[in-house]
Amino acid sequence: MKWVLKTHFAEVAAIIGGGQYSQLDRAEAHLDGLRLGQDNSLELVRETLQSSCDDCDDLVPATILAVELGGRNDIDLAIQLLSHEDLDVRNSCRIALRFANISRCLPQLKSATQSNDAHTFASAIDVLAFHRQPVTIDIQRSLNRKDVDLQYLAFESSGRSPGRRSDNDIIKGLELNSPRIRNAVLRAGCRNHINRIREICHTRAIQNQCRESIHFFGLLSESHDDETLIKLLHNSDTTIPALTAIGKSGWAHLVPSIFDFLDSDDYTEHASLAFERITGLTVPRGEPREPPEDLDEDEKDFWVTVGMPETKIIRDWWQDNSNLFEQNQRYQEGHCVSQNPLPIIVNNLSQPVALDAYLRERALNHHTTPDWELETWPKYWQHPAWAFSQ
Repeated sequence: MKWVLKTHFAEVAAIIGGGQYSQLDRAEAHLDGLRLGQDNSLELVRETLQSSCDDCDDLVPATILAVELGGRNDIDLAIQLLSHEDLDVRNSCRIALRFANISRCLPQLKSATQSNDAHTFASAIDVLAFHRQPVTIDIQRSLNRKDVDLQYLAFESSGRSPGRRSDNDIIKGLELNSPRIRNAVLRAGCRNHINRIREICHTRAIQNQCRESIHFFGLLSESHDDETLIKLLHNSDTTIPALTAIGKSGWAHLVPSIFDFLDSDDYTEHASLAFERITGLTVPRGEPREPPEDLDEDEKDFWVTVGMPETKIIRDWWQDNSNLFEQNQRYQEGHCVSQNPLPIIVNNLSQPVALDAYLRERALNHHTTPDWELETWPKYWQHPAWAFSQ
């Protein structure tokens, strides 16, 4: 019995803890097996929470089950992980609480928002905001703390809390050095429907102020933005982020512009990924490249590379299949997302691509795009009260 439960436990840890969100249905099936285990599962949960866990991913199923099946002491033990000194432990608990029914631990989470410890406070706010509980976000206070993790959580939470954010918050956030924070800033801007977010991204993109602005400019682009995207593509300082931006844009008529970069060692991988993202074709790759001769033996052990893309196949495939793509329509992984994209987003796209496509709709069509989360159980994605309101 214990071996079976440990197998379920390990699967949930690997899928959710490892961010393999395309396999969430499988993770939930394993979690159901643990729920059926009741006291035996709780014994495994307590062992994990009370140990100095070597694998923080194990804390994900442990936290979910503690707050769903455990008693007061189990819940307290799980929520205390939000104040752990180890960032990986805090994040494992925070991610788990995004998947858990938090109705049984609301008092503990609300109490954590009163903590004098900034990391405990920020993690608790993030969880409550994710579940659309009322919270107050003070972006300026987080910016003043000069702590990357606190700033990241502040912007993540701000995208999920009621109330409109100012353009100034977005501009200040994009001036920070961390790409992780800048991505969180732009995701929050899309969720909050900042009116000028596309304009802000456009201005920063043409000034090459940060790659993330170029990426999101592509994501939010309209067909008349071709000229700007092409200029960015042919500027060697911005070619790589521009290729990513074109992939995110999905515009079929921009696919030929990628071909100029397929045969360059510096750009072929990025050009192929952009092509794959729009068309859905998995580009074949050749044999993995050998490591450079100047690497020592230890460095060679960590050398990981894929083979060069077979670019002739890309050109031949497009010549045979370009008629399947309407020139003024947007495609992601081969699916048209220009009209009525939400069913396509939920049912057909991989999780990272689906999230981008959703953020575009939320940013540009805010009033007709529901407030969804694609980073929790799929059964909640199309539910009007997805945040465990039952």
